[in-house]
Amino acid sequence: GFNELYSLRKKAALFFDRLEEDIFDLYGSNWGGFSHAKGRIEDKLKTLAGYRFSLCFENSIAKGYITEKIFNCFCVGTIPIYLGAPNILDKIPGNCFIDFRDFQSMEELFKHLKQLSEKDYQTYLDNIKVFLNSKEAEAFSQKSFSEALVKVLHVAEVDSIKKFKYL
Repeated sequence: GFNELYSLRKKAALFFDRLEEDIFDLYGSNWGGFSHAKGRIEDKLKTLAGYRFSLCFENSIAKGYITEKIFNCFCVGTIPIYLGAPNILDKIPGNCFIDFRDFQSMEELFKHLKQLSEKDYQTYLDNIKVFLNSKEAEAFSQKSFSEALVKVLHVAEVDSIKKFKYL
């Protein structure tokens, strides 16, 4: 589709797979032919925790479409390289992730990652901890999701009762 990100994921995988440095692993199915393909994993969070960075591309670009992908990275201390919701900065501070949109090419991104100091890396991790403990992060909690769902269902129920009343 128009806003799908699978093709860009594949382009990124091709770029990093061809590097001489052995710094890239590729997980999931349908990645045959890639030298760094590791196949499916049993424990996503445990595996993700073993990496400093993760390409964190949503399945598509859509306003407000922010899935668990970025939070999986946050929870295990992996810096996400994010691409997805165009309004991500309205929901999650930019100092918590590397914004893929800031780079003109894969080469430029790679150069940035290689020159990132240990202090800057640690600052990202510190910023993530601050965000996860903030009121803003609560909007992404299971509790908030449940409360929003109950509200929607209640409105739908009240609306159907009104319709029935005036039939």
